Amino acid sequence: MDNIWDVKIWREVEGYFPDDNNGSRIMFTSRNQRLAFQVDQNSISHQLWLFSKEESWDLMKGKLFSGDSGCSLEFTKIAKRIANRCKGLLLAVALISSLIGRMKRQLDLWNEVAENLKSRIASEGCQNVIELSYKFLPEHLKSCFLYFGAFPRGENICASTLDCLWSAEGFIKVDDTQCTKDLAKEYLNNLVSENLVVVSERNSMGGIKECNVHDLLYDFSFEKGRAENFLNWMEKSLFMDQSSTSPKKYVCHRLSICDTDSLIRPKPIHIRNELPTSKVYSCLWLGHPAARQERTQFNVLSRNCFRVLRVLNMEGIYVKSNQFREILLFNIHLRYLAVTLADQCGLIPSSISNLWNLETFIVRYYNLAYPLPNSMWKMRSLRHVELLCPELDMQNFEDVDSVGASSIETLGSLVLVYDSNTVK
Repeated sequence: MDNIWDVKIWREVEGYFPDDNNGSRIMFTSRNQRLAFQVDQNSISHQLWLFSKEESWDLMKGKLFSGDSGCSLEFTKIAKRIANRCKGLLLAVALISSLIGRMKRQLDLWNEVAENLKSRIASEGCQNVIELSYKFLPEHLKSCFLYFGAFPRGENICASTLDCLWSAEGFIKVDDTQCTKDLAKEYLNNLVSENLVVVSERNSMGGIKECNVHDLLYDFSFEKGRAENFLNWMEKSLFMDQSSTSPKKYVCHRLSICDTDSLIRPKPIHIRNELPTSKVYSCLWLGHPAARQERTQFNVLSRNCFRVLRVLNMEGIYVKSNQFREILLFNIHLRYLAVTLADQCGLIPSSISNLWNLETFIVRYYNLAYPLPNSMWKMRSLRHVELLCPELDMQNFEDVDSVGASSIETLGSLVLVYDSNTVK
């Protein structure tokens, strides 16, 4: 079991692994050194060794000077000093190697990195190295990196989801030579090459399908995003507790709502009107991956809660029919909309076409045996549509050509029903 933070995770599955005295072993990886003894007093704990100075230098030399026999002695000396100041931390060596590898070979720049690392890494670990890597990132990549802090820790994130979200947020600077999708892929590949993002799965063409970030990098993106008022996490209790009259005031343009316990205690969610949400541009209610199997019910979306939303992701909770109509009515600036509609929902209203800026529409629907409105296919900004439904009648697509859906680039669905007896 990889990357375990709490012994409760093990307790939940422990019964499925009885000890039959057959010599089998269970291995955990964690940054919590006490976890092994919390699991079992007889557990054997193995600590990862730090790199020696020689190993750190070999790794950095391979990244910086591979095939470069003409590197001057001055740069070699500075690089060795930087490698030594990484204190044997593999992540630090990898990040700093990527950082100075894309710098110009100027002694003053490399010396600046060495001085910034001086003595501080011993007390701050990798955080100072991550701060340096972030500081020297191009401006257009900083927002993309901080956005990883909006997702639950340890979650694999679809690259296509990041493409659509970054575009809706305005992070992608489109030019005449590349489309938004290609630029988003380029941005993500740049973050991977900087060792800030890890590829967890590739598609059949070798491109990035899913990715995530190392725990230390996640902590940094989370804290940095909050410090710069880029992103804030809010506990579900702030939305549900109607008794408190003094919610924490903050200025934040992006809100990620933490819903980790809905699997155990599903309850209706009520957004408190006094919460400072009028300046929130993005709201992501993603929840914990396990909790999404038993979604909470979302009952109240006051017209006064969110006024300038561009991104609204509510895949982690159920949305009622009347609430969905209010979303369409009062959030006309939306560029990205993802919802999970409750069973009792009926038609997707034709008023969806009022979202004239909408680029991405994702809907999880458990009874979409109704035609989609023709007005949806007339939305000129709409690029990506995902209809995640068990059954989707083909009559939904009969009039697509006639109304003109030339702007749509991707259209996804699980099952298309051609007639009552045939599923393709």
